[in-house]
Amino acid sequence: WDRNEEYGVVTARTGKGKSFLISYFALHCAKLGLKVGIYSGEMSDTKLGFRIDTLFSHISNYSIMKGDKSVEEAYRKSIDAFKNIEGSIYVCTSQMLGGFATVNKLKAFIEKYNLDILFIDQISLMEDMRNNRVRFEKFESISKDIKSLQVDLQIPIIVAAQLGRSIEKDEDPDTTNIALSDRIAQDATLIISMQRKEPNVILQLMKCRDGSSGNKLVYTWDVDKGIFKWIPTDDDALKGRSKKNSCEQVSEEYKKNDTGDPF
Repeated sequence: WDRNEEYGVVTARTGKGKSFLISYFALHCAKLGLKVGIYSGEMSDTKLGFRIDTLFSHISNYSIMKGDKSVEEAYRKSIDAFKNIEGSIYVCTSQMLGGFATVNKLKAFIEKYNLDILFIDQISLMEDMRNNRVRFEKFESISKDIKSLQVDLQIPIIVAAQLGRSIEKDEDPDTTNIALSDRIAQDATLIISMQRKEPNVILQLMKCRDGSSGNKLVYTWDVDKGIFKWIPTDDDALKGRSKKNSCEQVSEEYKKNDTGDPF
């Protein structure tokens, strides 16, 4: 992300994994030493914490949530290991706020913890400070206020947003398919769409103010264990390397990391 001028959007249809991907990005930023904030309008801080724990440890999210005794020792080790990451993650939920967040409440959250980056999950679970009742106007106002907040505080703000129902199952989305308001696509500096085509997930750069748009990255994704693995394709920008060499390099990295130990 641009450290000073990014209003990013992650978009997908309902139930495709936007929240998991937002959590994945947030954890990565914390590993880089940043103070990371996450606003969750839907999940509790406990459930969000379980997801981040899974992404960090690759222990089954289902087993963690159900209190499976067979993962208890590994889970304790992962909690101890998590304490060693350089950054930190702060969580704000609608339950904590007594209702959905406004942009002003998120500004207070950022300033209280001196955050380096904020993730919003998701824009449809926010309230408009101007109390617009027309749905389009409400989310146009919210997006403009998020953009103003980003410009004012000079930190990246990354938002999850829904794709509209108009998108066909096998159709590549574009910025006009983002639900709620055209303003979201206009204000964003970077938009990533997420599509699930089992067993893979495809991330496409729909908009990039500072680079080319349209590039796709394909991953295998074990949702329950939070494991993403990149699959090189003929369409990827490989910086002059052949697809064969890239696949071999990725394969070697997997071998080095696949020790059987989730840490």
